Amino acid sequence: MASMNDDDIDCKMIILMKPLEQQIMMCDSDNELLMLACAMLTRTQIIFKQVLGDDGAKLMFKDLS
Repeated sequence: MASMNDDDIDCKMIILMKPLEQQIMMCDSDNELLMLACAMLTRTQIIFKQVLGDDGAKLMFKDLS
């Protein structure tokens, strides 16, 4: 993968977030929003473990508590 500068990274993140923002807008209640957040958090944990391993995933969540 080619190296990306900060502007390229920002642009790519905006593109990747568009579908998630659309899903957020489709939520009709706080309960649906919380369900979506839980699903996203679960998937995030899986991605971190796959890409960073168990120790790396733990570091990503270290300061959340």
